[in-house]
Amino acid sequence: MGSIGDDVFPRCAWYNIRQLGISHVTRLTSKLENVQALCRRNRIVGLTELHQSQGVCQTSFMDHISNMHPYYMDGGGMHAILVDSAFKAAHDIEHVQLVHGSSHGITWMRNNLRCVYVSFRFDPANAKERARQLRNLKAALRDLCAGTCQGARIVMGGDRNFVVSESQKDGCVAGIAARDGMRRTLP
Repeated sequence: MGSIGDDVFPRCAWYNIRQLGISHVTRLTSKLENVQALCRRNRIVGLTELHQSQGVCQTSFMDHISNMHPYYMDGGGMHAILVDSAFKAAHDIEHVQLVHGSSHGITWMRNNLRCVYVSFRFDPANAKERARQLRNLKAALRDLCAGTCQGARIVMGGDRNFVVSESQKDGCVAGIAARDGMRRTLP
């Protein structure tokens, strides 16, 4: 159970893979082993910066990860969310494209709460575009969670290339996680 309470979220993580590197067998093997280790410890794992087509990701990488179902983000960057097959079978998981090319997530209901795991990639170079993407993400989440019985629990993480200080990169440090609303791994 994660630190957000209510027995709502399973253990989850995000991993910036920084390109699959399929032409370098040693690098690809190392990244595959890292993801497999994350998948053994977490029921949901977000992968950012795959930089390959969905087909290449599936055949060169995802097919070698057992008991996890991948959901891919539409548009640039090739991000994926891996969901444990048993967790997927026990919950009515819905994959949602929140902002095309910028964010996607999975959602399910648990204990009358809308649960949402979000993986994002905001524009690293253009502050106005990044602000627009964030506004659109907030609106999409508001729409997704509207009318939910007892409220919603949203956990967000992803590619934050645009941060300007080291403290903004540490999503799990006490205080920072609360301030920026992002977590890398729930204990």
